Amino acid sequence: MFKIVEVYFDLVYLLLMMGFGLALLLEKGKRAKLLAAMAILLDLGDACHLLPRVYGHLSPGGLAGNQMYLSYGQMITSLTMSVFYLLYFYYYRVAGGKATKERQWLIYGLLALRVVLVLLPGNNWGGESPYAMGLIRNIPFLIMGLALVAWTYGDGKIPGFKRASYLIAASFFFYALVVIVSPFIPAFGAFMLPKTVCYILLVDCLYEKEAGKINERKIGKGAVVCLELGLLLGALYREFTRINGFTERTTLSLAHPHMLLLGAVFSFALFLYLRVEKQDGRNLHRNYRFYLLTIYYFIASLVIRGIYTLASGGAALYPDAALSGMAGLGHIALTVSMIALTLKARKEPEAMEQTA
Repeated sequence: MFKIVEVYFDLVYLLLMMGFGLALLLEKGKRAKLLAAMAILLDLGDACHLLPRVYGHLSPGGLAGNQMYLSYGQMITSLTMSVFYLLYFYYYRVAGGKATKERQWLIYGLLALRVVLVLLPGNNWGGESPYAMGLIRNIPFLIMGLALVAWTYGDGKIPGFKRASYLIAASFFFYALVVIVSPFIPAFGAFMLPKTVCYILLVDCLYEKEAGKINERKIGKGAVVCLELGLLLGALYREFTRINGFTERTTLSLAHPHMLLLGAVFSFALFLYLRVEKQDGRNLHRNYRFYLLTIYYFIASLVIRGIYTLASGGAALYPDAALSGMAGLGHIALTVSMIALTLKARKEPEAMEQTA
């Protein structure tokens, strides 16, 4: 059951992080663009490792049968995570942090050392990476993280920085547990989930700092983001089935139209409604964010069922009731969030009419 939970978590995370990145691209300013680059880079890099895990959990061969893809995916993720923190340093500098020349060259040096260590043949990428190399290549990465935590915390008077320092520190703590302990106690690999949650909260924290709360214009931009995600999901469906030579019907084909209808069309309709009713939409902040989250979960259930149909080869790896139950939760959550959002949007004008 934990494998299914992990698969859901991974896909929702990838959709959420890409959504953050695309939304930030629509914001003005250098800081927003830097955050967009951070989010999209993190998402694409993690996808190289997480999608093989998703496929492995949903196929008879399991993770062992996808060792090569998982290994190279881990290599790519190691590099993109490092560049992610370089971009964070740039953001820290642009946002007013004390980015001295010494600090800048320290980050450059640690990044260069990290890249060299990751690319060494001794890592045995494509196979089982030696434990010692796993420790060695992460030493400069850990130092980089500790430095950024200390600097960000030291500039805690800048809005959002103190919280960001806590989240970066927590993410490195969980990551260290995975690197050091999980080879001996595999259950510690589960700490990658809270580590990933820290990344989500970090980007969310900085997103709100740059983009602000949800309002009418943000909902309009949300429609654009959902449109872009729908196109990406359509490309995933086309290429994934083509590569695997799969021509039968699968729920993977339903992911992009649902994203377009429930995400883009509904958000645009809500945007138009707010325009007509002359509402700013600020009262919809929590409801709209929750609605988007339920869409991502619902879309993840379609993608999971589709990949499972293709990858399992007809083998019953999981009880059908479990998969249907997880998908059913998504349907319920999506329905509730849509109704709550609609009622919340109507609440303000109705209150005004009663007052009049």
